[in-house]
Amino acid sequence: MKIKDLSIADLKAAYDFVLIDLKDLEAKAKKEGISADRIPAYREVKDIENRLYHQLLNITRDLE
Repeated sequence: MKIKDLSIADLKAAYDFVLIDLKDLEAKAKKEGISADRIPAYREVKDIENRLYHQLLNITRDLE
């Protein structure tokens, strides 16, 4: 499924889930004493978070 095909509700739900995932990865990194950026999944999830955020931003800017 592509981000551009998601409804605004699905985008928000996915964005919320990704934020939780990022927090979990950051906690794991802190526990292991490393930077979160050193966890490969963190970079992937961060990229998805960025794309979801910008898609939500584009949609909300088009609302009247």
